[in-house]
Amino acid sequence: MNKNEVIKRMRELKIKWKDISYILDITEGAAKMSFKRAHDIENLGEKPVIKKAKFDASVMVKLKKLARENPKMALRDFPAELTKDFPEKLIPSKSTIQRTLNDSGFKIVSLKKKTMIFPRNQLKRLEFCREMSNYGPAFWDTVIWSDETTVRQLPQGKDLSIRVHNSELDKLESINPQIHSGGFSVMFWGCFSKLGLGPLVEVEGTMTAKNYITLLKNTVLPELAAAGRPMVFMQDNAPCHKAHAVMDFLEEKNIDILDWPPQSPDMNPIENLWAIIKSRRQKKYGIPKTKRELVDQIFDIWDNIEEKIVANLANSANKRVNEVLKLKGKVSKY
Repeated sequence: MNKNEVIKRMRELKIKWKDISYILDITEGAAKMSFKRAHDIENLGEKPVIKKAKFDASVMVKLKKLARENPKMALRDFPAELTKDFPEKLIPSKSTIQRTLNDSGFKIVSLKKKTMIFPRNQLKRLEFCREMSNYGPAFWDTVIWSDETTVRQLPQGKDLSIRVHNSELDKLESINPQIHSGGFSVMFWGCFSKLGLGPLVEVEGTMTAKNYITLLKNTVLPELAAAGRPMVFMQDNAPCHKAHAVMDFLEEKNIDILDWPPQSPDMNPIENLWAIIKSRRQKKYGIPKTKRELVDQIFDIWDNIEEKIVANLANSANKRVNEVLKLKGKVSKY
C-alpha cells in the first residue's frame, strides 16, 4: 500500500491530520496535498488514450493543398496524386480522403450551366443595365417576357460539381459554361408578365420570320390588348425575331420593343420558367414515348404553374439588372 492509499485509509478511519503527520513523519500540509492530489486523480476517471496519427502529417497537408488547387479533381484521383509525392508513405483511402476533406471544411458545389459571353457582348449587357437602372423596378411590371425553348426526349448537358473550402464560397463563380447545340425534340414558344402566364405555342418545324409573324398576330396582339395598359414586348436576338419583315410588323402594330442585349438568357426570367417546366415534366412523366405525348405533358405542366412562381419571376427582373451591373456585364447567377 503506497503513501496516498495509507492517508486515504486513515482519513476514512477519522484519524486526525496531526496524527497522520506524526505517523508518516511528514508535515500536515504535505499530507493534505498528497491526499487532495490522489482524490483529484481518482475523479478524473480513466486516462484518455491518445491514438497516434495513422497518416503522416505531410500527406494530409498535401491532400488539402491538392483540393484547393484542383477543385474539379475527382475523388478517385487523389490517391494517385499523393503517391507521386509520397511513394514510401501510407496513402489514405477514398473514404478517408472524403471524410478528411469534409471535416476540413470542403464542400461539393454544383455549378450552374451558363452560356459563355463574348467580351464585346459583356459591354453591351453592361450598357443595357446601366440604361435600365434609370427606369426603376416598376418598369418591369410592364414587360411581357417571351422566348422559345426546345424540349428534348432525353435531357442534354452534363452536371458539374467541384470541391470548395468554406472560406472560398463567397468568391466562387459557380458557373458551369454550356454551349448551345441543336438536337431533336419539340420547340415551344411562350410568354408571361407580372399579370400572369400568357399562351403556350407548339412550333412546327423551324421558327421562320413568316411563322413568327403569324405567332405574333395570334398570341402577342391579343395578349397586349388583354393587358388593359401599355406593355413592352421582350424578345431576344434570334434571327427570326430580328428579320426585317418582323421588325416592320412590330412597328406597324405600334408594339413597343425592349432593345435586348445579345447573349443574355440569364436576364430573361422566362428561361427560369422553362427550367421549372422541364424539371417538373421529367419528375412527373419521365421519358416520353412519342412526340405527341411530350407535347401534352408540357401543356399540362404549363397550365398548372402557380401564380406565385410567375409573380416571383417577374419581380426578379430588377435584381437581375443589378446583378449584371455588379458583375460588369458578366454572366449572373440567374
